[in-house]
Amino acid sequence: TTGRVGFRYFVTNGGPNGANSDFIGLDDVQYFTNNSVNCANVTTSINVNITGGVGPYSVVYSNGNTNTTINQYNSGDPIQVAPNATTSYTIVSVTGANGCVGTGNSGTATITITPPAAITTQPASVSVCSGNNATFTVASTPLSGNNFQWQLSTDGGTTYTNLANAAPYSGVTTSTLTVTGATTAMSGYRYRVNIQGACGGPVTSAVAVLTVNTAAVITAQPVSTSICSTPSTAANTTTFSVAATGGNLTYQWQVSTNGGTSFTNVTNNANYTGATTNTLTVRATNSIFNNYIYRVLVTSGGCTAVTSSTATLTVKPAPSVVLSAAPFTALFPGLQTTLTVAVSPNPVATYMWFRDGVLIPGVTGNSLPGLGVDDFGTYTVRVVDNQGCGGVSNAITLRDSANSNLFIYPSPNNGQFSVRIFNPAGNTLAATPRQVVIYDSRGARVYSQLFTMVGAYVDMKVNLANHGKGIYSVDVLTNNGERIKTGRVAVF
Repeated sequence: TTGRVGFRYFVTNGGPNGANSDFIGLDDVQYFTNNSVNCANVTTSINVNITGGVGPYSVVYSNGNTNTTINQYNSGDPIQVAPNATTSYTIVSVTGANGCVGTGNSGTATITITPPAAITTQPASVSVCSGNNATFTVASTPLSGNNFQWQLSTDGGTTYTNLANAAPYSGVTTSTLTVTGATTAMSGYRYRVNIQGACGGPVTSAVAVLTVNTAAVITAQPVSTSICSTPSTAANTTTFSVAATGGNLTYQWQVSTNGGTSFTNVTNNANYTGATTNTLTVRATNSIFNNYIYRVLVTSGGCTAVTSSTATLTVKPAPSVVLSAAPFTALFPGLQTTLTVAVSPNPVATYMWFRDGVLIPGVTGNSLPGLGVDDFGTYTVRVVDNQGCGGVSNAITLRDSANSNLFIYPSPNNGQFSVRIFNPAGNTLAATPRQVVIYDSRGARVYSQLFTMVGAYVDMKVNLANHGKGIYSVDVLTNNGERIKTGRVAVF
């Protein structure tokens, strides 16, 4: 019988081929079903073939959960069943019309239910280069017995029509649709597939879009550039850029460290950013990057990559800037020193001198001479060489040198002179004031002035132009009149 499912079993003690009417001869127990494919909740039949004994029979069978009894059963009669899942039906017992019960009764018929079609992997959108082939694939269950029909929409998904196996399409009724020699006019076409299973359907897949690109065309090539190796300034960052046309463009920059013999892909790190964009940013912290060669691979979706021309990076050395002082860095009145900056390896285009971080205007050379006690502070020099690279010198601090002398100068003078004395309190605003008192040669006091001592050597300026020529005595007192120092000055 077509669609037969089951097994044949023989029962012991059944008598020879059912000849003994006191026993049921279950010499041939078989189950059959007439459907080649069984769907859930669809009626089909099983059959029990019985030989021997006296019919009609009483047959008890089980679906695994429930026993069912059929009375007045004739061998081979169809038993209607409609399982909603794969089910095995098993003989429990067979009893003849004369009350004789068969022994060793057995037999199983399994009805396998075919599930409805279901999509397990949806077709994916595809990008290809013009003239290349594209494929769309769907995966479904059950693995056999499903029928496929691919459909096409050329209006953005508003309407779909069934495809036929004609150029450029093949496999329109299989799980894989092939588009041969895709053209740019087909870019944006949408595809889906209807799947009809043996039990239920159809089920429609998600939509997959075909994108057809033309090969990339580079319209602006990368240009060689230079960079300064100074890591602390913005001048050590430069870029290489490319411009291109095409669809779904991707970029991969490459670098050659051996003069162009071989190239490796650039990855984003401390020295590179934008490795997969149209602009590569390079931060060269030292001269090892000098003469590195760069190029970029530009790909239009699905097409072969196009390689740009090469561009070379020149890394110019950062200037070495060394500041020195001669002959002193610790000063008292009467001592002077000179700061000088030395720069290598290239000539300097610009000097900028700073005292305590503030630009000193008007100083454009490589030295700063004549510095004295009024010039204490920390000095640095910033330079830009003739290659455009900048650098900053070391710092030198000019400070006071403690000296117990009373400094009066110039002497002789025309009546205008300076008096200085070391102030241990330095720049402390709460420093004790000092008084300068001056006497002429007859001992008469001709000058008295109170000065606030802020700084190591405060310049206490005196004007005796109206007191005539002569030798004058100079006393420096505390604010309560205690003499600290005394000296003389000649006015002519």
